[in-house]
This record gives sequence, structure tokens and C-alpha cells, in this order.
Amino acid sequence: AERFNKTYGETFVVPQPMIKKTGARIMALDDPTKKMSKSSGSAKSYISLSDDDTTIAKKIRSATTDSEGTVGYDPAKRPGISNLVTICSELTGSSPAQIIAEFEGKGYKEFKEALAQVLIDFIAPIRERQRELLSDKAGLVKILNDGSAKARDITGKKMKDVREKLGIVLG
Repeated sequence: AERFNKTYGETFVVPQPMIKKTGARIMALDDPTKKMSKSSGSAKSYISLSDDDTTIAKKIRSATTDSEGTVGYDPAKRPGISNLVTICSELTGSSPAQIIAEFEGKGYKEFKEALAQVLIDFIAPIRERQRELLSDKAGLVKILNDGSAKARDITGKKMKDVREKLGIVLG
């Protein structure tokens, strides 16, 4: 957008990043020094939106923490438990300090059970909607076609402007 605008005049809005200070990068469950990614070699490193409740709970129970046994937040010294606290914080809207206070005097087992339930509650409606959409192939094709038509309507005027600035004339 910047290069096109510089060369051909103001045409595109230059996107501005909206990166949160916390939760911008969720780390892998099995190695909190690496970013969570579905392309990881281990399915235990990430939560998939299609994971069932049992799988989600199992992945959270086996997530890497540390030997301290208490819920805390120090990404540099305690990356495993801090990653889980971040996930919980992002899904509940509670601050890491509030989560730590809630689990004061409790161990990882209680925290991981609670986090697993938070994830299950968050993902369940997404998973259900995904199933609904995938079970109605004709409806899904209609949604895609309608979206495509709407995108063409929205972008048509802008692309006409772009073509004119580039000197491209369509017959």
C-alpha cells in the first residue's frame, strides 16, 4: 500500500498493526520457548479448534510447566506456567495477577483443570458452528458465493481506480 501510494498517489489505506502487549504470541504447550503452531511436529503442542473436550483436557494436563508447583507469572524465568496463565487471561479477561490470586494455595492440577474447562467452553461453540457449516455443503457454497459477490462489489470501485492509475484499460 505504501509503495503504490508513493508511486501512484493516495489510493490505499496503509494498515496499522494492532498488537496487544499480552497474548500477542501464545507459546507451544509442550515447549514454551516456541510459538504455538499447528504445523508443529507434535499435536500436543497446540489446541485445535476441532479438538474434542477430552483431547483439550489431556493436552492441557500434559502442558509443560516447571517444578515449583505454584501458579505464577514470570515469562522469563517460568515460561511454561506463564504461557498457561496468559492463555487463561486472554480467554477470561482476568489479569494474570487475578488468576494467580484465584489459585493461591492450589497447585498445577487445579489450575490446569480450570484452564481446560475455560478452553472447552470457549471452543465448543466454534466447533459446533464448524460442524453445522460442514454438514450443509450447499449452504456453505452459498455463503462462499455470497461473500465473493460482496467482496467484488466492495473492491470493484477501488480496482477501477487502481487500473486507471496503472494505465490498464479493460475493453
